[in-house]
Amino acid sequence: MSKIYLTFGINPAGQWQSISETPSGRSNLVCPWCKRALIAKKGRIKTIHFAHDGETCRISQDATLQTQIPTYDTFEMLDTHEARYLERRIKYGSHKKVYSWDGMNEAIDRLEKMGIVSVERTNEAELIDVRARLGKLDGQWLDDLGQPTKALLDLFKALDPLVDLRFHWNRCTRITSTKIDRGYSQNQFDKLQSLSDLDRAQRYWFDAYWRRLAAVAPDYQELLAQKYSALGQQSLYVIHISGEFEGLPPEFIKIGLSTRNANVRLKEILADLRPFGQSIKGKVLAVKEYAGRLERLVHRMLSQDNLPVGTLTEFFTINRLEWLLSELDAVTINEYLPPEGYTGTRETLLKRAGRRKKSSTELLAEYEDVAMLLKAGKGIREASRLSGRSINTVQKVKAAIIAAS
Repeated sequence: MSKIYLTFGINPAGQWQSISETPSGRSNLVCPWCKRALIAKKGRIKTIHFAHDGETCRISQDATLQTQIPTYDTFEMLDTHEARYLERRIKYGSHKKVYSWDGMNEAIDRLEKMGIVSVERTNEAELIDVRARLGKLDGQWLDDLGQPTKALLDLFKALDPLVDLRFHWNRCTRITSTKIDRGYSQNQFDKLQSLSDLDRAQRYWFDAYWRRLAAVAPDYQELLAQKYSALGQQSLYVIHISGEFEGLPPEFIKIGLSTRNANVRLKEILADLRPFGQSIKGKVLAVKEYAGRLERLVHRMLSQDNLPVGTLTEFFTINRLEWLLSELDAVTINEYLPPEGYTGTRETLLKRAGRRKKSSTELLAEYEDVAMLLKAGKGIREASRLSGRSINTVQKVKAAIIAAS
């Protein structure tokens, strides 16, 4: 598993801000937990990330670990106990045939909250009475499944070793049967054949992981919401490369993600490829908005066609290019939003997390026709008329020309 870094900080206005929206070097952001100043590390080798100005706090390390996104940061969807239970439950066909071990019941609780299994239980009379009394006291002690909330478990954890709530609760509860959700089998990645399948499966696991975090570490849910929102701003691109290469085919493709204009990325990619050949050319073949989150799933699906270029790993042969372009043209990809029940600042998040302001380089690359007209001496209104672009867009391009000169 690759190392996971902190990629969000808090700005002076108290808002979350992504590393992608922050210039390299010392920033005016602070760690969401320890409030220590953050430094934006944006080199070409490691994944871009924030470093603390001083020792990294343990909470931020735990937060980044707990909010690894399945199918994007990691393909380890379940922890050891959860995976072990599902494997044995499928193998033996019944919960009653699964021999228990320490941690199994807690794993089943998490799988239930994730929506992967449904559970039938029988409760002793004393537990039924306890639930009724807790319900009258305060709604914060039991969740929707009638299980102890994190607040209740934390309270009793503080009372250890006087009282072990988990032990006594489990003593009064017996799982009689479980049923595995059909989606668990349908969304196994070795069964997926199209980009539509990948999108569906990823949404299933995003939802499941959201619910899991709500049960295990709810304090980190806002960070996960920010990560999901940042992924929504990523586009998937396919770039065709040709040239005279040593030890490589004369043409291949690059499949990547970016929040920036694909033509800007193309220039960077061609620069990266210069040590490997000559007469190198490139062309953007496709860009799919919101589909950047599928990049690693597409890489995984096309793994047999992967073409390592030095230490660069996102290049592929053209064997399945026609299929890929056809899939991108046919599939509809929408932004992923957390499932219903999220009580954080989602509306505020969406308003704040709109497209970041484009750089001068990106504007000039995206509106090359407008830039050519302005450089030829055309006025703003005439350039707008000839290019079909709005006056506001032409004004932005003119400002970019001045900034870049």
